[in-house]
Amino acid sequence: MVERCLQPGKEIHRFVWHDRKAWWQQEQAILAYLILTGCLQNEEYHRFSREAAAFYNA
Repeated sequence: MVERCLQPGKEIHRFVWHDRKAWWQQEQAILAYLILTGCLQNEEYHRFSREAAAFYNA
Protein backbone atom coordinates (compact mmCIF):
# COMPACT_ATOMS: atom_id res chain seq x y z
CA MET A 1 0.00 0.00 0.00
CA VAL A 2 1.51 3.31 -1.04
CA GLU A 3 0.59 6.98 -0.66
CA ARG A 4 -1.90 8.27 -3.20
CA CYS A 5 -0.22 11.64 -3.63
CA LEU A 6 3.46 12.45 -3.75
CA GLN A 7 4.76 14.63 -0.97
CA PRO A 8 6.22 17.97 -2.07
CA GLY A 9 9.74 17.48 -3.39
CA LYS A 10 9.46 13.67 -3.53
CA GLU A 11 9.88 11.57 -6.67
CA ILE A 12 8.56 8.22 -5.45
CA HIS A 13 5.47 7.10 -3.55
CA ARG A 14 6.21 5.98 0.00
CA PHE A 15 4.68 3.00 1.76
CA VAL A 16 1.80 4.00 4.03
CA TRP A 17 2.52 1.39 6.70
CA HIS A 18 5.82 0.63 8.33
CA ASP A 19 7.39 -2.81 8.27
CA ARG A 20 7.57 -3.25 12.05
CA LYS A 21 5.52 -5.89 13.79
CA ALA A 22 2.54 -4.64 15.76
CA TRP A 23 3.66 -5.21 19.34
CA TRP A 24 0.36 -5.38 21.20
CA GLN A 25 -1.06 -8.35 19.27
CA GLN A 26 2.12 -10.28 20.02
CA GLU A 27 1.95 -9.36 23.70
CA GLN A 28 -1.67 -10.48 23.92
CA ALA A 29 -0.86 -13.85 22.35
CA ILE A 30 1.98 -14.42 24.82
CA LEU A 31 -0.24 -13.44 27.75
CA ALA A 32 -3.11 -15.65 26.56
CA TYR A 33 -0.84 -18.68 26.29
CA LEU A 34 0.58 -18.04 29.76
CA ILE A 35 -2.94 -17.78 31.21
CA LEU A 36 -3.94 -21.02 29.46
CA THR A 37 -0.81 -22.68 30.84
CA GLY A 38 -1.73 -21.67 34.38
CA CYS A 39 -5.41 -22.52 34.12
CA LEU A 40 -5.19 -25.80 32.23
CA GLN A 41 -1.77 -26.99 33.39
CA ASN A 42 -0.95 -27.85 29.78
CA GLU A 43 2.75 -27.65 28.92
CA GLU A 44 1.97 -27.32 25.21
CA TYR A 45 0.57 -23.84 25.88
CA HIS A 46 3.75 -22.97 27.75
CA ARG A 47 5.75 -24.01 24.68
CA PHE A 48 3.51 -21.82 22.52
CA SER A 49 4.10 -18.86 24.85
CA ARG A 50 7.87 -19.33 24.61
CA GLU A 51 7.68 -19.55 20.81
CA ALA A 52 5.53 -16.40 20.63
CA ALA A 53 7.92 -14.58 22.95
CA ALA A 54 10.88 -15.64 20.79
CA PHE A 55 9.09 -14.31 17.69
CA TYR A 56 8.30 -11.05 19.48
CA ASN A 57 11.88 -10.61 20.65
CA ALA A 58 13.31 -11.38 17.21
